[in-house]
Amino acid sequence: MVKVIKTIYLGIEAYEITNGKVSLIMLTGVGPRIISFGFIKKESVLRVAINDFMSDEDCYKFYGGHRLWSAPEDEIRSYLKDNKPCKVDVLELGVKATKVEEENGLEVSMQVEMKENGRVRIIHTIKNLTNDCKELATWGITQLKRGGTAIIMQDDRKTGLLPNRTLSLWDYSDLSDKRVKFSKNFIYVNQDDSVEKPFKIGTYNREGIAYYFIDGDLFTKEFDVFEGEHCDFGCNCEIYVNGEFLELESLSKLSHLHKGDEIAHTEVWSLTEKTDLMETLKTLQLKETIHA
Repeated sequence: MVKVIKTIYLGIEAYEITNGKVSLIMLTGVGPRIISFGFIKKESVLRVAINDFMSDEDCYKFYGGHRLWSAPEDEIRSYLKDNKPCKVDVLELGVKATKVEEENGLEVSMQVEMKENGRVRIIHTIKNLTNDCKELATWGITQLKRGGTAIIMQDDRKTGLLPNRTLSLWDYSDLSDKRVKFSKNFIYVNQDDSVEKPFKIGTYNREGIAYYFIDGDLFTKEFDVFEGEHCDFGCNCEIYVNGEFLELESLSKLSHLHKGDEIAHTEVWSLTEKTDLMETLKTLQLKETIHA
């Protein structure tokens, strides 16, 4: 049975959604932001930025966990403070939290629901409240704790003389970075806390799925795949890593939103315990050495 429980997390109002085995905590006193997801008897797979919870500074705070931004990234629009309480709708199996970004003229909401089996559905929605047409995409960013390996699939379509995939790189992305490995079918990015410099890579992920192996367990992030124009040279999936954390990111297509228009995309999260890991790898046909 799934329960929705109002609680306090590090001094901030939140809601816990749990089936008794898996627990998710969503901050609603700020955000909206998912700050914890994991098996009840284990640590969360998400990273928590403790210093941001402890700080009284009136500025943008990462907090950690999973957040919703509008893409493409912008130095001003993306980093608006989200330190005020959200409007909350408690659902039978979860919570919907909504805030208005007054400076951007956007209404942003995150609806989170858990099934009996512990799978979580997250609906990210952005609505234009202004009279101006806005071009943007929804962008779900999951900040994961140290020590794991992210894996995304490469496109394996047979296209003959034509290319079948693109990769996007940022000016700080060094392809000789030891944390990054390319194989025939996959891209691997390790989080290594001894390497502080950032690295980011993006692609169009036709499978709509990304993985993070951490502490012997598997975090799976599935997401909607859209046809059409995308940010960052056509990306719907990106990985960012530094010495503190790794982020798995999913993006919707770019849309032109007139007043009252909205765009949404959905992610589905799941966790697989260590006892199921080898069978999961066989199912995924992930037979390559992850840390090679």
